[in-house]
Amino acid sequence: RSHIITLGLTVYFRRTGYFDDPAKQPYRQLGWSDVNTPEAQDLALTAAHEGIVLLKNDGLLPLVKDIKNVVAVGPMVNATFQMQGNYLGIAPFLVTPYLGLQDAGFNVSSFQGTAVNNSTDSGGFAAALDAAKGADLVVYVGGLDYTVELEELDRMEITWPGNQLDLITQLADVGTPLVVVQMGGGQVDSSSLKVNPKVFFPPTCLPHAPELTDSVPGQCSYLGVGTPSHQQL
Repeated sequence: RSHIITLGLTVYFRRTGYFDDPAKQPYRQLGWSDVNTPEAQDLALTAAHEGIVLLKNDGLLPLVKDIKNVVAVGPMVNATFQMQGNYLGIAPFLVTPYLGLQDAGFNVSSFQGTAVNNSTDSGGFAAALDAAKGADLVVYVGGLDYTVELEELDRMEITWPGNQLDLITQLADVGTPLVVVQMGGGQVDSSSLKVNPKVFFPPTCLPHAPELTDSVPGQCSYLGVGTPSHQQL
């Protein structure tokens, strides 16, 4: 087995030019000026756009222009480090979903409502529900974070952690149009949200703020799943 690993690494290093003369190896000429270039940022945004999946849309998305006042609710509304995954460098900047919604031109107020993995405390529900009553749109941003799963921390179930589903259900019952955004590297069982007629369920996977706010107003297209009436390609 060690021979196979050694052979594989040798082939890899040779193909990538690791043993080449550094002066003739183009990758050895790269420096910090080649990091975080506009082209790299555009490529990262494109990759994020293409990684977003629309699970359900019964006509709310893309948003109409008269939607101005947005209430952002959820433990990931002001997410920063949670958006970067397990393997990350030092980010040149971070844009939270809350700031992304602001940058998209909405008047936004935010409420955490609950924690990612909190199953008992619903003390933050009331303020979020009250604010939702006077909004044009509610965007719930939640899902998973490092308190739920890591490489060394496995989940034994695929339900939404904590009491997030309780909060989402109560927000849906307010009657204000509700968009649910699931963030986090793993998947959760969202079947109850998909069949709830009061819930619009756009992105899953890892939407960061700019790509999230591009997808909600309809400035980009994304992969759709489900019946044709629920797809927006």
